[in-house]
Amino acid sequence: MNRKITSILMSFSLIFSIVPFYNVSAIVDDSNNLDDYTAAKQEVPSDYEITTVDENGNVISLETVEQNMPDTSDDLDEKDLFVQPEEQSRARASNSSVSVVNFRTKSSSKENTEYKEDGTNRDGYTNGYYAADAAFLGYDNEVSPTKVKFMQSGVIGWVNLNEVEVLDYTSSSVQTLSKYYVKNGRLYHGISTKLSNTAYSSNLDCGVKPSYLKDNTDYYSYDGHYFYEGSTYSSYKTMLEDYKTNVRTHSVNSSNPYYNYYQYLSHRSLTTYNASQLNQAISYFSKDNSKMRNEGNAFISNQNTYGTNAMLMIGVAANESSWGSSNIAQNKNNLFGHHAYDKDPNGSANGYSSVDYSIYYHSAIFLSKGYLDPITDYRYYGAFLGDKASGIGVKYASDPYWGEKAASICWKVDNYLGGTDSKKYTIGIKDTLSNLHSVVNIKNSSNANSTTLYSTYPTSSKISNKTLAPSNFAFLILKDGKSNGYYKIQSDGSIDSTRSKIVVQSEYNYDSNYAYIPTNSITIVSNGSNSSSQLNTSNVEGQPTGKTDSEPTLYYQSNCQNVGWLNQVNEPNTTGTTGRSLNLYQLKFDLKNANPTAYLSGKIYNSKGWKTYDKINNDTVVGDESSPIQVINFSANCLTGYKLQYRVHSADIGWQSWIDEGNNAGVSGKNIQAIDFRIVKDSSITRVPGIYYSQHLSNMGWTNNLVNGNGYGNISENLEGLKIGIDNLSNYNLTIKTLNTQNKDNTYTNVTNSTVIGSTGQSLGLKMINMSLSNSNNYELKYRVYIDGNWTKWISQGNDCGSKNTGVIKDIQIKLVYVSHITSVRH
Repeated sequence: MNRKITSILMSFSLIFSIVPFYNVSAIVDDSNNLDDYTAAKQEVPSDYEITTVDENGNVISLETVEQNMPDTSDDLDEKDLFVQPEEQSRARASNSSVSVVNFRTKSSSKENTEYKEDGTNRDGYTNGYYAADAAFLGYDNEVSPTKVKFMQSGVIGWVNLNEVEVLDYTSSSVQTLSKYYVKNGRLYHGISTKLSNTAYSSNLDCGVKPSYLKDNTDYYSYDGHYFYEGSTYSSYKTMLEDYKTNVRTHSVNSSNPYYNYYQYLSHRSLTTYNASQLNQAISYFSKDNSKMRNEGNAFISNQNTYGTNAMLMIGVAANESSWGSSNIAQNKNNLFGHHAYDKDPNGSANGYSSVDYSIYYHSAIFLSKGYLDPITDYRYYGAFLGDKASGIGVKYASDPYWGEKAASICWKVDNYLGGTDSKKYTIGIKDTLSNLHSVVNIKNSSNANSTTLYSTYPTSSKISNKTLAPSNFAFLILKDGKSNGYYKIQSDGSIDSTRSKIVVQSEYNYDSNYAYIPTNSITIVSNGSNSSSQLNTSNVEGQPTGKTDSEPTLYYQSNCQNVGWLNQVNEPNTTGTTGRSLNLYQLKFDLKNANPTAYLSGKIYNSKGWKTYDKINNDTVVGDESSPIQVINFSANCLTGYKLQYRVHSADIGWQSWIDEGNNAGVSGKNIQAIDFRIVKDSSITRVPGIYYSQHLSNMGWTNNLVNGNGYGNISENLEGLKIGIDNLSNYNLTIKTLNTQNKDNTYTNVTNSTVIGSTGQSLGLKMINMSLSNSNNYELKYRVYIDGNWTKWISQGNDCGSKNTGVIKDIQIKLVYVSHITSVRH
């Protein structure tokens, strides 16, 4: 018996899912016509096809997978896995037994298994054909039991004894238990759909492994948050002992629970990818006939209008419709497996008139006005995908790992597109143990006496127990929003204009729908890089520069009030907003395709006065995050033949005229809300010459270009070579003499930026350098070197710096000195 699945057997690993003609828990879309338990009692329609998805996103039927999967016994068939209650009673496990609960006891995958959540007594349902095993936590009565306590997919529940089978961990019927494992730096969840199988049927990508997990190692976990190392009897027993006492003391991460980013990311968030990128990913993963192809605009448009993350919707759609190739997707334009009930007048009773309408209905009605409504919808367990303890998956699907499977597709898309979407947001969790059910009130401001907008329990009239909230409840924490003992969060529901109550509507405004939660009720489990859910659509983006790739082009972005850093744009596009009274606080710039010595300088004015920036690099942040910009003044330096222009949009004034570099734009007392920049040709503009140089250092190679007197900062490696160029100066003559560590003199004449001064790859350091510049319009060189632990004094051109009696040069600084008045030159 082999419970540790080998890498060979993992080749059978598949993501287990149902491609529905109807979705079990989403079959009815009008919650007003349901009681809380209708979906759980619903049988799976007879025209379901059970499918799996492999690690590459390919959809394969479960029947095919299990037919090709090696079994430990040809004699052990499906009927052997179901034990009648009277048979169980003759060899029943005790409450202290190390046992497994087998949920795959139904004769058909069409039947769900019902249970009650421990502590809250709320109804739940699962399906053993999605996941067979659960952790055994005991009986209700050890002598005459009628119910079994278990944990699966984060929920602690009670199931009727005659609905399941309790098997000893060492039973020959138990070959494969669900486990997490790490491979090539990523965390995967292998899920067993039949305990006698010798390989997983599901293999879910959970993203980059947390640091405390080891490569090529298995871990038990039935909540997905705390991991028990090894696939052994001992590790499984240790896990059960912790579960039974409601602790995680013996897990490898007892003080640092893991939460799958996409599984616990609120739908009230924004993907960083645009429609074109999403279309590219969908085309890569889907078949030619996929109904999901070219729907990137629909996903993004509905995200922006109804507040439902496009990436998460794609994860659900791909999982539910086999990447748009299932029968219901092909024949009914239904990507999400739910029933339309003739809501679409042009569609049929279980279909939509178009794929676009299917995406709209899922976003606006099923999610924004349904599952994400914290006031009137009984299905509200949070705005994230989740599992069976919390999230949309509690009521959406009988598959206990539905949320994790949709999240695994999000990870695949993100990885394919470069990995820039994941970990943008900060996520906080209420109650990181499944037995905790505290109620937390969500406020309209960071004050305990402020208005409560909603709470962390479903408040629908159909919910009987309103004193116990779901555990593992996720919130999206907004950046720079911690105040007075509260976190600023993205509200799950839409807030009215007075910010006093939740309103039930489809439309969602990211800017205005924020709320507050006490910091002491939340554990931060993921720190985001830019946790902001405001739309950046006020940037005017996509306009061409009108320039060739070789012409200097300015890129820029702004830090906007209540929004954060907007997307970077290039000239002549707008950064900022208009018509929304949102001020700009800071700016960043990136000057591309310019000559090496070109750079920006400038100053800004705010309520604190003027602040000057002599040289603006790519990493320079211009402005103050606490004070809006009112006036700007920038210049492009050493950029011959071009000049910088800009214009601003100020509060109460609007757009003002274009201003040439070196002049003020804006009005004192009026905050700037948007800015345009452009670099334009102007043949009358000449600039002062500038020098740039790159150093070749031992054990390091060539450095980036240094300009106008800057050094690299090296004090340990030997300087072996140089390349030197001069901008904005024609017909100059540069001569350089050197002495290397073999005391060999070299002279270089007519030096250009491609001349290698010194050597590379020969381990010959330079000990002395002498430079002379002629035909230079009254500009001369000065230079100094770092040698023998100190900088030398500045040396005028034509003189030696260093000698055969000194050590090896480590660093060098070179600058051009203006020695007489030059006319018609602008800085």
